[in-house]
Amino acid sequence: MTWWAIALPLMVAVAAVLVPGLAIGRLTALRGPTLWGLAPALSMTALAVLTLGYGVLHVPWNPLSVVIGFAVLIGGAWAARLVVQRAAGHRPVARAMVRAPRGGTRSLLAGTGLAFLLIGFRLAAAFGAPDHVSQTFDAIFHLNGVRYILTTGDIDPLTFSSISYRYDGQGAFYPNLWHALASFVTASSGGNIAVGANAVAIAIGGVVWPLSILFLVRALVGDRRLAMITAGIVASGFGAFPLLPLDFGVLYPNLLAIALVPAALGALVAALRRGRQPALRPLAAWVAFAAVLPGLALAQPNGLISVLVLGAPLYFVELWRWWNALRQRSAPRRDYLRGGAAFAGVAVVLVILFLVLRPPRAAAGWKPTLSLPAAVLDALVNAQMIVPAIALSVLVFAGIASAFVARRGRWVVASLGVLDLFYLAVASLPVGGWRFWVTGTWYSDIRRLIALFPVVEVPLAVLGVLWAGDLASAAWRRWRPGTPGRRAIRTVAVLAVAALVGGLAPQLGGSLAHEWRKAASNYRVTPESRLITPNALALLRRVPKEVPRDAIIAGNPWTGTS
Repeated sequence: MTWWAIALPLMVAVAAVLVPGLAIGRLTALRGPTLWGLAPALSMTALAVLTLGYGVLHVPWNPLSVVIGFAVLIGGAWAARLVVQRAAGHRPVARAMVRAPRGGTRSLLAGTGLAFLLIGFRLAAAFGAPDHVSQTFDAIFHLNGVRYILTTGDIDPLTFSSISYRYDGQGAFYPNLWHALASFVTASSGGNIAVGANAVAIAIGGVVWPLSILFLVRALVGDRRLAMITAGIVASGFGAFPLLPLDFGVLYPNLLAIALVPAALGALVAALRRGRQPALRPLAAWVAFAAVLPGLALAQPNGLISVLVLGAPLYFVELWRWWNALRQRSAPRRDYLRGGAAFAGVAVVLVILFLVLRPPRAAAGWKPTLSLPAAVLDALVNAQMIVPAIALSVLVFAGIASAFVARRGRWVVASLGVLDLFYLAVASLPVGGWRFWVTGTWYSDIRRLIALFPVVEVPLAVLGVLWAGDLASAAWRRWRPGTPGRRAIRTVAVLAVAALVGGLAPQLGGSLAHEWRKAASNYRVTPESRLITPNALALLRRVPKEVPRDAIIAGNPWTGTS
């Protein structure tokens, strides 16, 4: 099968992750890079609403019903805007926004386009062919989950866990947002599940992830074109994401959830007024933050918990800022009591969510793999993927230094510290006990935690590149002073070189190449393949010609029958 076969499914997948969110966001007054950065997360929330609604109402899931559902939700957003405008005395809803500079959208889309090319090429090379499937254990469930939806039209996430509810009545909740998206793309573009799944993977890795992470970077550094280009290159230089979830597992739901995490963090940064050049006023940012959470939770609940964990330092920043403000104005005791009760209430809710939204202990049986010293060393040099990522580690350390020297993004350093502690726990502590309470949300699986590192390391690497470029530019101006025009040209040239070198360095490292080769081995159809061999594939291709359509075939899933 040639790669042209994936063109239509990929276009449908990109449209599915962008168009609903762009329409809903535009009608609710989002503009510019904020609209594009939040569009995939809003699309997934719209998809989540449809899966829950159609599941409860027993509406069959097919392309027509999905398009109609999206149209209804978009119409609802338009109606809500009219109601808000009328309540506000017909004032434009866009006044709830802080308009971004005109060039912000072009910069964000340029960085995203660059990441799409780099990531899309690597994923396509890893897949080998558009119809190759992942030769892994979880692929059996996920791809058959898509088949179940296509066959029955049943999309209910409350009964999806066994993908046989229509036949045996046995089912429980399973976050099936990825399956909803993959089934829609497959049914809308030709019906080949393998091609549809790979198209959705490229759309998530090459569109959702870059838009989301660039939105977070923009919240931290503001509208800097070089930051967007650098972020696009760096975001495609990690073996941990998006390659790792497509290699191990295969973890399609985690792939989708992690790709959405930066968008939620970016909205949270705007809501707490911790970013630069905010594109959202606080109230609008809180609404946006709340709006992206349903899609994140139904993609994979640990994505929601990841936002709470990585955003936890912001909670303590706000707590300190509140306490300091009360002290400076000698506030009365009742103000301390009221604010303290509010912060305590939020803390209780967050702790409950962290402890409740997790799989049972029996599902978190992954064993430790390293000693504590070895885990510490691996965390320092980004060697969680076996091969150290030296270039990325240098950029991240530069970003950490920049965060403290330039006093920006220090909470991201704390988030990385929290993630490192969780990594050390799952890598070195014995099964159960404290290890489960800390890392059970991610099944105490080291790979699911490793995949989260780029969420915080991409912003830090960008901060490091920008800081190095700024220092180099300042040194150049002192060393070779000239006319203002020449100084500006030299400054831009130095910054461009810093961004290019800093961004491309991870692309040339051994860590990314190692993970790419490892992922590619799981998609190759060879006589030694774990799931389906060339002979088994040839047999399956004969089945439609030789077996009646209503026949029931039983077999061992590990022989490829699944």
